[in-house]
Amino acid sequence: MDRHFIRRCFAKNGFKVTVYAILGLAVWFIAFIVPYITGRYIDRLIYSSSKDTIYFFTGIVLAVNVFSIAGSYFQNLIGAKLHTKMAFEISCEVYESLKRVPLSYYKDVDPVYLVSKINDDSNVIVEFILSNMISILSESLTFVLGTYIVYRISPLFSMVVVCVVPVYIFVYLKFKNRVYDSSYAFKESQNKYFSAMTEQFLQIKYLKTHGLSDFFSQRLKRSFKLLFDEMIKNFKATYILNNFNMIITLMINIFIIFYAGSQIIEGNMTIGSFTIISTYFSNIVAAITFFMALGSAYQEMNASRNRLMELVDIETEHNGSVDLKEINQIVMRSVTFAYDSGLPLFKNLSIQLDKGKIYGIKGSNGTGKSTFVNVLIGLYQDDYTGDIFYDNINIHELDMYRIRKNKIAISDQEPQLLNSSIIGNLILDRPDIEDADVDHWCKRFGICSKIVSLDHSSQADTAEMSLNLSGGEKQKISLIRAFLKNAPLVILDEPTSALDIQSANTLTDVLEQIKKDKIIIVVTHDEKLLRCTDCVIDIDSYK
Repeated sequence: MDRHFIRRCFAKNGFKVTVYAILGLAVWFIAFIVPYITGRYIDRLIYSSSKDTIYFFTGIVLAVNVFSIAGSYFQNLIGAKLHTKMAFEISCEVYESLKRVPLSYYKDVDPVYLVSKINDDSNVIVEFILSNMISILSESLTFVLGTYIVYRISPLFSMVVVCVVPVYIFVYLKFKNRVYDSSYAFKESQNKYFSAMTEQFLQIKYLKTHGLSDFFSQRLKRSFKLLFDEMIKNFKATYILNNFNMIITLMINIFIIFYAGSQIIEGNMTIGSFTIISTYFSNIVAAITFFMALGSAYQEMNASRNRLMELVDIETEHNGSVDLKEINQIVMRSVTFAYDSGLPLFKNLSIQLDKGKIYGIKGSNGTGKSTFVNVLIGLYQDDYTGDIFYDNINIHELDMYRIRKNKIAISDQEPQLLNSSIIGNLILDRPDIEDADVDHWCKRFGICSKIVSLDHSSQADTAEMSLNLSGGEKQKISLIRAFLKNAPLVILDEPTSALDIQSANTLTDVLEQIKKDKIIIVVTHDEKLLRCTDCVIDIDSYK
């Protein structure tokens, strides 16, 4: 994947980012000139008896502050929109990259940890850039212009500023690696802790069934201890770097109070000039402090960026470019598959699947029946030996993403229902499916009455009624979803495992009716269903 996706995201939103920056600089400029206006106002009050001075400065202060409030509102509004949108876009780029990673990668991956990592790091990157793109320029201008103004009033004060900068740079260089390492480790522990918290509810049935509440609590406590320890390390590293300025600020303030006070008493400095110097000196120190904190924040952002890059750099699976208009024949020649160089689940498997026939796949539990299907449809493109051909075209040349989307219909052994309506689960991303077709299949498998009974609408949310759907009803939804796709290759994994006898008989009738124009593969232990197939393939015979 292109590693410049973060830069591309900001370029895509370039106009809004520019408006956001201009508003930010305008608000900064107002805040910058107010101390100077205030200092001159104090001097004018001392040496003038006219109320015109009060009216004039009051009007100026009112005008600039009204503009500042309005500008700040719109800047923050635009910033909030940009942050949310760009963090989402960066996350989506990473998700799209991971969708093209080989399926074997996810065997040992915790999805909760992965999602938390992507979400957190995307937000950290966007927050850092949006917050600091203006601040870097504004604080630089604050330092330069503030030092110039102070120099015009008192060259000695400006020399103090110049002497402080190298000290800050030295401290940053001394601690930057420690901050990066602690930030990276802290982020990892945060994601693992979030995963451990979520695990208890994802596994709630298993936890309650086996009485493992204490066991899971101990796992959570160990994860929290890791988080706590890393948090302390990160706090110490960043605190030293970010708060070094407290000592410097204290020393400078003591110097200002002593020296400026002496100058005022001796008549060499006005009270207004003292106010200007004091305020701008504080602003200059704040600018230096900002760059110190920026170094710490950059190391944190860099850790987040590198964590995302580690994900997008994962090698993607091979996918060809050739599409198919139909599928008439599938041939597997001497195909062998094993996980992680272990014992093969099947080896030297050679079969031919032709349109117009139903093929039964049987075998003992754990022998690789579902894996056989996954290899057949290209989910393990890089993990098998041998050859697979669709209509005499090697599967490595085919765009299997597009073919699986349009030409292959699958009913899973464990039906996956999305957090959507029943209709949404049936048609998924195919809004062109006719309502009449949906009604036909729902009536065929006898679930119309059940759908109507749930909230009196087929639009009822699955999330709200999943507890009211039996295993058989979920399986029917999965079967209907496959048949609605009307694909030339239909694969049913244990389709009768939760069906009643009548529904199982309906399924066999349906398969006989539609098989003329399709290749149908049925993975099953159901001997009755196997007797309805044209050919039975025993995976156990390919050990």
